[in-house]
Amino acid sequence: MAMRIQKWQLNAKARQEGGMSIIELMIAMVVLAIGITGSMALIIRAIGGDSWSKQLSNSTAMAQTVTERIMAQPANSNSNVTITDCTNTTYTVATAAGGPSLTSS
Repeated sequence: MAMRIQKWQLNAKARQEGGMSIIELMIAMVVLAIGITGSMALIIRAIGGDSWSKQLSNSTAMAQTVTERIMAQPANSNSNVTITDCTNTTYTVATAAGGPSLTSS
């Protein structure tokens, strides 16, 4: 008889500790969904930042190329520098000396 009581008490404990309830599982799923959504937003933001950084690097390289082409012209030259951008638009930059005269104060 004592053996039956012990077995019944063990079964009662096992029933009480049966695992997670459906509400606990739903709460865990909501927390997980919020975490996944947040990480997806961060990934999208990182991809956008990478694209912006690439555009900035290209613009800097183009500006440096234009500056070097203008600086390569001799100071006493009145020639023009022709520059074509990626959309095949041509620009002419006059490298002749000019501008307003300097005044002393």
